[in-house]
Amino acid sequence: MTLQFILFTCLFFNYACFFGGGKHSGRVKGYSHGVVITQVGRYKVGPLGKAWTRKHYIGGAITFYNRETHASISTQSYCDQATADIGLEFLIKDFFYGLTNLKTLYRHEFILDGREALRLRYSGKLDGMPALVDAVSVKKNQCLIDFYLVSSPEAYSQNVASFEDFFKGFTLLEKRE
Repeated sequence: MTLQFILFTCLFFNYACFFGGGKHSGRVKGYSHGVVITQVGRYKVGPLGKAWTRKHYIGGAITFYNRETHASISTQSYCDQATADIGLEFLIKDFFYGLTNLKTLYRHEFILDGREALRLRYSGKLDGMPALVDAVSVKKNQCLIDFYLVSSPEAYSQNVASFEDFFKGFTLLEKRE
């Protein structure tokens, strides 16, 4: 089960890399004490508990993994009008690429750091195994910032509070031109 969720997360990163393209700036370069460092700036995220360990940067994103629940929480960004004319509804659905038997569980529009954000939760199967993906996308200052939780349906309730703390702590600190 652990390997499948790691592979599932990698699938998201790789698809996002192809979609975002190599010429767009703003990809994640680092992380330090709740601040995500990108090619063109920095943004703050909420704290994660000790159960969440940082993994390597894959495809311009940073991932935290919970060994106990076999879940991952990730964030990535693209800037410089990489997605300026594309709606959040279309952009966020990229996170569900690769899932079969998709079922919409939740859809919510809200304000995050002063901008419109969209949250979608889907269940489905990856290689025949049940999976749940909860994703949030927000556009701010010509950047698209994404947050997502990948979990088994059984472990979702153990991980959702951490995910919400993580994305609700979002604040764009700096974007260099």
